[in-house]
Amino acid sequence: MGIFHVIADTDRLMAQTILTEQDFRDIASQTGKTIQVLAKKGLVALRFATGAGTLTTYNDTGLETPNSYQAGDAIVTRLNTDGTVARGYENHPNSYIVKRANIDTLFDLVKGNQEVRDDGQYYGLRYVGKNIVEAISFENGLSIIAPWGQQQSIDGQIGWLFYSRLTGEVYGCDEAGKAAYEPYDEA
Repeated sequence: MGIFHVIADTDRLMAQTILTEQDFRDIASQTGKTIQVLAKKGLVALRFATGAGTLTTYNDTGLETPNSYQAGDAIVTRLNTDGTVARGYENHPNSYIVKRANIDTLFDLVKGNQEVRDDGQYYGLRYVGKNIVEAISFENGLSIIAPWGQQQSIDGQIGWLFYSRLTGEVYGCDEAGKAAYEPYDEA
């Protein structure tokens, strides 16, 4: 087994190292999977961390991965189309971390600095995402090492492997996260 392994009879991706763009392309080539190009759509709430900590992300079936952050990193929470906080497993907010260096590349502040509050909690200001990703799917999920160095597992559902054209990172995404993207027309 090399850097990655696809369990053929179950269509599940396994990797025990942080994947690169070349790894992403090799995985697509070796599996014969079609790469979809997608653009981030919709709004998120974004607040800046004031100190170090850890955020545990959840997908619809449970724990996905812990993710450490430092002061200045962004805690990003997906929003539903009605502006409420998107929630997943056991009603946990659908949140993730973006490192400070990538915030301006991936998000634009919505004019008016609209605050997002839900259930009395402050989630940040409204931003619009602008990421462009290349994506391939695995019917039975994936288990990889995410760019932040932690195990990222998507179990019991389709798992998407994303390569961000804007940051160069390769990471996993569940169906709920993939729903925040739409086909991108490169014309």
